[in-house]
Amino acid sequence: MDLTGQSVIITGAGSGIGRGIANVFAAAGAKVAAVDVNVEGARETVRLIRQAKGAARAFRADVSRSRQVEALVKRVVTWAGRLDVLVNNAAVDRQCSVLDMDEREWDRVLDVNLKGPFLCAQAAARYWVEEGIAGRVVNITSVGAERGVENNAHYVASKAGLRGLTQALALDLAPHGIRVNAVGPGGIPTGILGRDWSDPAAAQAIAQRMPIKRMGTAEEIGQAVLFLCSTESSFITGASIYADGGRLAHL
Repeated sequence: MDLTGQSVIITGAGSGIGRGIANVFAAAGAKVAAVDVNVEGARETVRLIRQAKGAARAFRADVSRSRQVEALVKRVVTWAGRLDVLVNNAAVDRQCSVLDMDEREWDRVLDVNLKGPFLCAQAAARYWVEEGIAGRVVNITSVGAERGVENNAHYVASKAGLRGLTQALALDLAPHGIRVNAVGPGGIPTGILGRDWSDPAAAQAIAQRMPIKRMGTAEEIGQAVLFLCSTESSFITGASIYADGGRLAHL
């Protein structure tokens, strides 16, 4: 799955799954635009990619702001010469019961996790249609798109909405040769759901509840995303793939 000569925007690339996806795409030869509101995190991702002889540049953008997203696409095209792939990975989560959740918390999670992917996909697709490029979008959803999670009503709603948005975007953009798919991670030890993974015993206990008996890695999510952006998946659009070690099958 060689992406030499292509460029990719990866939002939320400053840490966790976003960084893992960025590493995988850089290793496949793509120029990586590592986007994050935490630009220092994005710069660290870029440093690691360049250390491995890859090509990358850090960009700061709040994906919930349309003007910043539109400017981002223009800046990336200026830097890389073109844009081929968009990975909507940026997400936030503020755990709390629905009884205690205030409107601002709800709005922020939905703005980043659902409105952000819409704005990014719209800006990228407008560029692709104008340039005649068969672009690809991959939205990072979650096993939470299929199952409820306590104290995460806003996060679950945003990810279920993103799964539906993936299908709607795929239908709207198919006539232009643009494919849109989703990858739903599960069992990846990142900090977004507020868990502390520093205790090996606690992490192992969670791993043992997984059918595959281990946690996944951010790079494994990156490989699933890379497949959906390669020519090997040319007949796949509007699909959601769950890279979760069998978690959904078990629940």
